[in-house]
Amino acid sequence: MTDHEATPYVTVFETSQVNVIPLIKSLLQSAEIPFNTVGEAMMNLFPSDLLGRVMSKPGAEVSFMVPEDRAEEALQLLDSQASDFVEPELDDSEAET
Repeated sequence: MTDHEATPYVTVFETSQVNVIPLIKSLLQSAEIPFNTVGEAMMNLFPSDLLGRVMSKPGAEVSFMVPEDRAEEALQLLDSQASDFVEPELDDSEAET
């Protein structure tokens, strides 16, 4: 790979749960896995409610992307560490029932 070629990044995690974002960031940082987020700015555009909970635009999601050659490591880390804290997200068909 030459200096001009960029390492391809792949999505390893997506969430619409605002409180999960710092957890995933912390896990990836502690494992020294480089990552980028896509959509995080949209999550920060909405103020908190009266109880201090951060509100996000319905349907807004944050994607966590890591270098392709670190994706398996990141997936294993997130599967083993984040599964206890992350609520499963319903897809559209499950949400309607």
